[in-house]
Amino acid sequence: MNLTLSPTPSSRFAWESVPDTDPSSGVLTASVTMTRNSWGISQDLLRGLGARHDIAGAGQNHAEDVRLLTCWLRAYDIRLVVVRNAHLTSWPHLLTFLLDLGQSAHCDIALTQDEDVTGALPDWVEDHGGTIDPALPPLLDRIDSVSRPQHPIPASDVSPFPAFLPDVDFYAFRGMCRDLLPHEEFTVVDDLYVRTFHAVNAEQVSTPEDVSDFLRARISSVTSEGAAVTIARATQAALFKAGIHLYVWMPTLRTAMRRDLHRQLTPAEIRSLRAYRTPWRSAAVALCDAGLTTNDIATLRLHDVDPTGNVAGLGSPLSDDARVFMRAQRFARQTQTAADDDLFITAGAAPLRAELRHAGRELLIPVVTAQAKFNDSRKDTWRKTIGVRLSPLT
Repeated sequence: MNLTLSPTPSSRFAWESVPDTDPSSGVLTASVTMTRNSWGISQDLLRGLGARHDIAGAGQNHAEDVRLLTCWLRAYDIRLVVVRNAHLTSWPHLLTFLLDLGQSAHCDIALTQDEDVTGALPDWVEDHGGTIDPALPPLLDRIDSVSRPQHPIPASDVSPFPAFLPDVDFYAFRGMCRDLLPHEEFTVVDDLYVRTFHAVNAEQVSTPEDVSDFLRARISSVTSEGAAVTIARATQAALFKAGIHLYVWMPTLRTAMRRDLHRQLTPAEIRSLRAYRTPWRSAAVALCDAGLTTNDIATLRLHDVDPTGNVAGLGSPLSDDARVFMRAQRFARQTQTAADDDLFITAGAAPLRAELRHAGRELLIPVVTAQAKFNDSRKDTWRKTIGVRLSPLT
């Protein structure tokens, strides 16, 4: 672990001289606020990781902060922690915990201070075996040398789709669209309708499970209420020819679309889970979004999550950001001397359900609705959320 102190120009803000970095790049950058205790500094570092102090789990325990910081730094594989404006601390010895943090997380610590400030900080750095840079460029070079590409967030693909469609049943939907919509809008609607109709036949959708998988995959990929209605109507028409009546309660579907309850979390929404200081909350939401019920999450064992953050038994791999939450929680449990057969998240199913509801309110993200039983499968939950029922024609 290397400790350095670098000066920043007094003519500029520190964040202009040393810009913010995303923790997934391997560099954590945080600004120190004026404080008289170490707890304020640990909170500043958590804030640099994205943690918010106005939501559940935002504690004021310095020892726990340091433990969680170690878990997060190891989960992100942070190589360098940059602490801007270190001179704002009342006494340099308040920074001593950073030395232990760097040792436990296997990362270097770089402090900065205003070039016009005089005080005891340089002496403290030298007393602890640190190096004082004569200028800022050496620090910027170190940041560039250890940085790696950050986890990208794909751009949202929002395609134009008519906002107003005829409110008629499936057997009259396509004809009414042809009669009432302008030619350009009808072309867009009919293209999606025909593709969906043929896809139902091509994929030989015939059982309720097949229909559930098909509809969920199609509707979860769109953001427009009109597109969801078109997919539902086309699927109804195709299934009717196959002898299956697909009942869709349209007010529930429209409500689900407006509240985004029809889909999984977007990459940006997954990243917003960084707001939680305690990794188990972020991990629980990510696991629920991946298709696990709260009962599944409550029985997950430590050995079910590998060191890379992948979870055994999931149908599709987790995103880079979600795997960070898994790794952080895994490290957190290991710091509590948990064995491989111990629970991955110690909260029971009921507290997990409460935290999912809190996350929906605090971060404004889709959550499981009260219409679904909490031990339902993802398919059952999804069907109840958008108001879909299947029955054979008699």
